[in-house]
Amino acid sequence: MFKQTNIAMNTFGDGVVKQAQKNLNTKGFAKQKGNRKKNASGKLSKSLGFDLKSNDKGIALEFTSGVNYARFVEEGRKKGQMPPAGAIDRWFVQKNLKNSRNSKGQFVKRKSAVFAIRKHIKENDIKPVPFFGYALDEEFKNLGDDLQTALVTDLEDIIFNNFQKNGSRG
Repeated sequence: MFKQTNIAMNTFGDGVVKQAQKNLNTKGFAKQKGNRKKNASGKLSKSLGFDLKSNDKGIALEFTSGVNYARFVEEGRKKGQMPPAGAIDRWFVQKNLKNSRNSKGQFVKRKSAVFAIRKHIKENDIKPVPFFGYALDEEFKNLGDDLQTALVTDLEDIIFNNFQKNGSRG
């Protein structure tokens, strides 16, 4: 029913996902410390997508991620609760941090280092990196005219089809 609007929304969704992926791979994005990227393994950016649902009642566009920690990257994390050990351990391995040292220069076992990181996260917060939020803002700037044209075209088609089906009642 909303053929042109669906096309415009698919284009918008693609643009948001590509911009979000770019944001995750940009060093220093959203004022990250140490000029770092927020995409250690690449899984987060590869998992991004969107779901467009359309029916007679309307259109819904939902942005998705296949990894459960995407929300914590986007929104940050408040202090007060330790994150799961397994998630930090996997991150530790991905970053190849096996030879960590403490402030005295002594080697620290991975298990101890993972605990220290979890404790630090519990006592401090993690700043948000709104990779999707910024992408949405950027792509919204380009959406206006395309969506308006698509909606007008679809409404003209609906009115014309209804007229053809019901005939002139004048």
